[in-house]
Amino acid sequence: MAGCLWWCHRTCVCFLSED
Repeated sequence: MAGCLWWCHRTCVCFLSED
């Protein structure tokens, strides 16, 4: 599945996992 990790104030790191 896909998801996002929000870091700092305006930084988003998105990632794709196998699920």
